[in-house]
Amino acid sequence: MSFKEYFNYFKLDFEAAWNEYSMYGGMPFLLMCKTSEQKIKYLDNLFKETYIKDIVNRNAIKNTEVLENVLNIVSSSVRSLTNPNKLSNSFKSIKNLIVAPNTIK
Repeated sequence: MSFKEYFNYFKLDFEAAWNEYSMYGGMPFLLMCKTSEQKIKYLDNLFKETYIKDIVNRNAIKNTEVLENVLNIVSSSVRSLTNPNKLSNSFKSIKNLIVAPNTIK
């Protein structure tokens, strides 16, 4: 949903609607979720079932934990440039795991 559709549906004040929309996005099913916990659970499940499952199946990935960690690291550093070597170093420092840059590629 666009922000306009979201705003018109909820009839919230502009700032409250924008805060909600920018936090959770505009997936239509979110309109049925009443609590933050329900919204987070739905979005987490959507991410796992749609994106991660698709990537794993298309690329025959065996270690989904590494993939999920790569996605979390990349997602949390949206504003910074990254590459497989930086991600490998992040695994060493954050997760205390050794993951080769070629695995990340």
